[in-house]
Amino acid sequence: MKKLFAIAAVVAVALTSCVKNEVIEPAGEITFKNFALSENTRAEAFSTDKTFECFAIYEGEDGSRRHFWASGAAETIAYDGTNWANVEGKYYWPKDGNLDFYAYYTDKDIHSKIVGNTTEALGMTIANLTIDEAQGLLIADPAKDLDRNDVPIIFRHTTSRLGFYFANANVNGANSFHLTINSIEVDQLNKFANYNETDKWTANTPEDKQILAANYIVTDESIVAGTTKAAAQVELFPQAETVITIKYTVVDNNNFKYTGTYVINPTDTAWATEANKWIANNDYHYNLTFYFKAHDDNGDGDTNDPGEDYEIHFVPTVEEWTVQTHEIYDERQ
Repeated sequence: MKKLFAIAAVVAVALTSCVKNEVIEPAGEITFKNFALSENTRAEAFSTDKTFECFAIYEGEDGSRRHFWASGAAETIAYDGTNWANVEGKYYWPKDGNLDFYAYYTDKDIHSKIVGNTTEALGMTIANLTIDEAQGLLIADPAKDLDRNDVPIIFRHTTSRLGFYFANANVNGANSFHLTINSIEVDQLNKFANYNETDKWTANTPEDKQILAANYIVTDESIVAGTTKAAAQVELFPQAETVITIKYTVVDNNNFKYTGTYVINPTDTAWATEANKWIANNDYHYNLTFYFKAHDDNGDGDTNDPGEDYEIHFVPTVEEWTVQTHEIYDERQ
């Protein structure tokens, strides 16, 4: 039977062949009873048939640090019907010193890129992750300086997410029109990044990314918060905001066709928590409502003159999970 030794140099151990508690410790087996998800994390990420990975780092009374698990790598934690505990065997709390825990969850094959680091400032590091690999990656807040159960594990998204929601305010009535979003492009999104507990993401190699390439026909009269399906959605490494370009086509009830471009600049959306940045674990909603607005070029009071068809009037709002809202008002006169 595989024996798991906990801090063998400093802990008195009592060993018997195939006995349940191979290392006698006062605080008992290490479990993760206080396992939890943050409010804004995908609720379906952790059903009891799922597992997550965890590093444990031991810090002795002299301040030295080393891996605690026998493998020195991440251990798989699964639900045993009562607690979340190690899959490969039982581990017990040391009699002195304490443990730090670093946990992550992903359904991607990226485990070789994630390393438990015994340097306290780093804790856990990831090398050269692509944005595709990072999508859906959850990392727990470090559970530090613990010497007994329960171990709190609280996961958060590592990426930011952008969602684009559109409404057609004139879908019915005398001034009704058909609205089609042709494309959405976000400039200079980072493709790769390195991660550590201190600096979080250090990203590089930016490129333009088209997140909506096919036509999206907007028929809704209004955007209902939390219920309207996004026309386009993308996860990205946390980074400074960049320019977003939206191309659209409008056909009014007189079959006048107008193709336009709407640009959202970083200065249009100064977030309350950290200006002009997309922050991890936040889902940024760009809500754009399209209106017709009468346009009288020659000032004769008649907006039906040739070339004086209705133009688009934008009243977009921007929201994130913590419900920060910013109004963008593009008055077309």
